[in-house]
Order: sequence, then structure tokens, then C-alpha cells
Amino acid sequence: MTAEPSELCQSCARTHTAAQGCLSGIVLVCGSRKYRRWVRVKSALDSLAARMVVLGVRHGAADGADTWAGSWAQLRNVPEDPMAADWSRGKGAGPIRNQAMLDKGGVVCVVAFPPGPAGTFDMVQRAEAYRGRFDLAEA
Repeated sequence: MTAEPSELCQSCARTHTAAQGCLSGIVLVCGSRKYRRWVRVKSALDSLAARMVVLGVRHGAADGADTWAGSWAQLRNVPEDPMAADWSRGKGAGPIRNQAMLDKGGVVCVVAFPPGPAGTFDMVQRAEAYRGRFDLAEA
């Protein structure tokens, strides 16, 4: 069996085989408000950007992993799409926002930074329900 040749894709400017296809879209980031590992967020998102065209970074506009994802987007000149929860709606605001981040569309990859509290766990469960539509990576 001969390996299929990799070629520079005119659509995504990445090298991949035709079978692999090109991957471009929005990366959704979730994680704890207490997540403080900037280097880990930067490394994970840089690694993704080396394998795909990141058209945007969507996150829940909270402290921790979300803030670091926004910092990465600014550093790399990638559009940022923060979607804050409307806490006037009560405890259900987080899950409502999590679903809205998926429903808005364009997401090709979800990156979850542990340890995940209830909100991160909810986001991962929702992402897994969409599994056929994009990749889920736990960083």
C-alpha cells in the first residue's frame, strides 16, 4: 500500500493528503475560572493552529481558561468571540450560554482545560453530543 502524497492545500494553506481534508473554523475553549496555566493554553492552541486554520476563538468570557484563550487570540491576531453568560437568568445561565456557544455554529474543535468544574463538565457533555460535527480535545 502506497502512502497518498501530501500537497499544499490552496484552501487552508496547510500540507495534508486529500483524504485528510482541510480543517478550518472556530475553536471553542472551556475550562475552570481558576485555570492559571497560560503556557499550557498557548501551547495547546498553537498546536491546533499548526494543524488547522483557526478562524476564531469562542469562549465563555470568564476568568481563567477563557481569559487565556482570549489572550492567545489577540496575540495571534485571531478573531475572538467571547460569549458571557447572562447571570440575571440564575443558575441556568451557564448551561444556556454553553449551548448557545455551540448553536451559534462554525465550531470545528472544542478544547477543555481541566480540572473542570460543573460548567466545564456541562460544556464537555454538550460537545460530546455534537461529536460527529467536530473534534473534542482535552488539553
